[in-house]
Parts: sequence; C-alpha cells; structure tokens
Amino acid sequence: MVIGITSDAMKKGAAPYKKRKKAVEDFLKSKKNFCIVELKDPHGPAATDHDFDAIVVSDETKERACEINRKREKMGMTALEIISIPIVVDEKGIPLSSSRIKRGEV
Repeated sequence: MVIGITSDAMKKGAAPYKKRKKAVEDFLKSKKNFCIVELKDPHGPAATDHDFDAIVVSDETKERACEINRKREKMGMTALEIISIPIVVDEKGIPLSSSRIKRGEV
C-alpha cells in the first residue's frame, strides 16, 4: 500500500509535511506493508506507476482520480479501480475535517 501525503507547497495552511507523515506512521505502526510518498503534484505516482491497481479518494477528490485514469490510459496503462469514500458530515450537514476539529467547531 502506498500512502500519498501532500507536500507543504501543495497543502498550504496545514501542519508541516514531516508532522503529518509522522502521525500516519504512528497510526500504522503495527502494519508492515506500506510506504509513504510525498505528493509534489496533483497526480502523484499513481499516474505513471504500473504497479498500482486502485486508488482511494474522498468524494470531493474523485475527479482527480478520473484525471489520473485519463492520463494512464493515454500512456497505454490500465485504469485504476476508484474507491470513493463518502464525506462524513456533522449534525448540521457540514463536512467534518481535521481543520474544523482543531478550530473547535466540532
């Protein structure tokens, strides 16, 4: 499993990349079969790596996965299975996010 974490340049206003990467590593410390890559562009390695079979995205980023598949198909690669996870909303119907939790809104 490859886990992409956006670079500081792509994720302005968020915690630094190293801190976000450490949080993921800590969360997955009992797992063995994963690799973390820094995403420096919107498509990451999924657009060009033949070893990928699927991509997991949120509903709000599903179009990006479709872009990745179009890019792969133009290069003669097979399309990835897109697994889209629905956005979780609060009691007011507003999407939950770590930013909202950190600001004390949720």
